Amino acid sequence: MQQNVDTQRFLKTNAFYSLDEDLPAEEVQNSIEAVIHQTQTIVNGSVVKLRLTHDIFIQGTIILKNTFLYGTAALKGERLEVKITAVQFKSSILPVELTVYDIDGIEGIYIPGAINRDAAKASADRSIQTMGLTGISDSWGAQAAGMGIEAAKSLMSKKVKLIKVMVKAGYQVLLYDEKQKNTD
Repeated sequence: MQQNVDTQRFLKTNAFYSLDEDLPAEEVQNSIEAVIHQTQTIVNGSVVKLRLTHDIFIQGTIILKNTFLYGTAALKGERLEVKITAVQFKSSILPVELTVYDIDGIEGIYIPGAINRDAAKASADRSIQTMGLTGISDSWGAQAAGMGIEAAKSLMSKKVKLIKVMVKAGYQVLLYDEKQKNTD
């Protein structure tokens, strides 16, 4: 009799497991949490260093928390797009197709003011291109000076065209496997 009472008490305290009620749905997570490892000044084509904040599995291999990932940056509007094509762990290189998403769920890291910097760089580039020599004769010295000025203009123009953005250490991002888009 005592055993039956204990069984009833057990069943009552665990009533939330009954078949009459719906079980809570499992939480589905399709992204990987990471952070920018260190404050970085980035231009198009730069390598961005990220760090995992949780252990993950890639192709059956556990990649430990705090492992570094490296991606290639591309500035597009007010977004810094970062693509990761491989993960190096121990002595293995694992091919991946990860894209960085900001916490707002949009592809790329939000960089406010990047468009304004782009416009300022284009304006400075136009100003450099209009620089020149006026009133110098056709002597060898003048031609050499002209070539030097053209070389300096070319170098300055290339430097001006580089739009630089800064991403701070600890900035949280989500990594999304682009292969999932094909299977969804």
